[in-house]
Amino acid sequence: MIRKKILKIIILFLLTISNSISIENKILLKVDNEIITTVDVLNESNYIKAMNKNLENISNEDLWKISINSIKNEKIRKVELLNHIDEIKVQEENINIIMKSIYQKMGFKKLEEFKDYLQINNVDYDFLKDKVEIESLWNELIYAKYFDKVFIDKESLLKKIK
Repeated sequence: MIRKKILKIIILFLLTISNSISIENKILLKVDNEIITTVDVLNESNYIKAMNKNLENISNEDLWKISINSIKNEKIRKVELLNHIDEIKVQEENINIIMKSIYQKMGFKKLEEFKDYLQINNVDYDFLKDKVEIESLWNELIYAKYFDKVFIDKESLLKKIK
C-alpha cells in the first residue's frame, strides 16, 4: 500500500517537472505569410552556436538578437524565392555535396560524426538541410539576377595588388 502511494507521488512529480520545463511558443514576427515563433528562434540559436564555435560564450540576450535577425533574413529570402519558383527544392546530390563541404570545414570526416555533433547540440539535420536549400537557391537567384551587371577590371586589380 505504501509502495503504491510512493509510486503515485513519484509519477505525479515527474509529470509536473516535464510540464514545467516546456517552452511557451509564441508568435514573435510575421514576414509576409511566414511566422517566426519562439521555438524557431530557439532552434536558430542552437544552430548558430553549433555552427559558430566562436559564439559559445556569447550572452543569451545577444544570441537571441542574432537569431531573430538571422531567421528574419532567412524568411525574407524564402518569401522572395517563392515569388520566382514554385517550391524550395534542391537536388539531393547537390545538397550532399554542400553538406559534405560544411562538415569537412568543421573538422568532421564522416557525415555520421557530424549528425551526432548536431544531435548533441540540439540541431536537427533536416533543419540544417532546409537552411542549405534556401541559401543555395538564394545564391543562384542573386547570381542569375546580377551576373551580367558585374564587371571586374583585372588590370586595375593587379595594379592595386602590386
